[in-house]
Amino acid sequence: MLLNTFRRLFSNSQNRKARRASGLPRPQLLRFEDRIVPAVPFSPAFPHALSITTGSGSVATSASFTVTFNQPVIGVDAADFNLIPTGSVANGTISSVTGSGATYTVNVTGITGTGTLSVNLVSLPTITALPSFASGATFTTGTGTRPTSVTLGDVNRDGVLDMVTANGTFNNASVLLGLGNGTFGAAVNYTTGTGSNPTSVTLGDVNRDGILDIITANGGTSNASVLLGIGDGTFGTAVNYATGLSPNSVTSLLPTIIRRSC
Repeated sequence: MLLNTFRRLFSNSQNRKARRASGLPRPQLLRFEDRIVPAVPFSPAFPHALSITTGSGSVATSASFTVTFNQPVIGVDAADFNLIPTGSVANGTISSVTGSGATYTVNVTGITGTGTLSVNLVSLPTITALPSFASGATFTTGTGTRPTSVTLGDVNRDGVLDMVTANGTFNNASVLLGLGNGTFGAAVNYTTGTGSNPTSVTLGDVNRDGILDIITANGGTSNASVLLGIGDGTFGTAVNYATGLSPNSVTSLLPTIIRRSC
């Protein structure tokens, strides 16, 4: 009866005219199947087991199961599995889980009775993909040796991160412009002036011109060097400022631009 009343309420011609005049959308009753949220397809990239096998079809009191995942994973332990016995099999316990990468071994001991025993993977959220990285690439810092600090910033304003290092032995800083594909160009070196043994480097817009500048902490001479950026990836002559004894770190804060509408 309530449903019929509801239908009459929204089928009344006067109400329909009022809705059209107000521009409000016409209410609709959804069928049950229209309200069902479709299932999200399973992603093959998510860590999951490809197979769980055992090396022998007949065991006495212990057994081992090999679990093969679709990719190298970490966080695999006994809590991620349970045992499924049939017949009179009982008392089996997962004594250890060993392995690494994409292959692990689940060891079960204390099995009694007759029947079958299988292993089931039950707790995937605790298992995560093992981070992987490509082979390392090295880039020379020009005449500078023993780089003691490195930072990244877009010093030539092309939208690509560039690399800047502090080189303790040669008392300079190297600038390697990024090429945008994970590689960098040849190093260009800038002396830290009277500052020796630069131990730390950072980038910041210290003169508020919208261009990143280089600042180094020079442990050998107890001062800091400031090299103002030109905007094309090059820098001016270092100006040195006295600090406390043997500074070994330096930092800067990029300005926060606040725009207000009138």
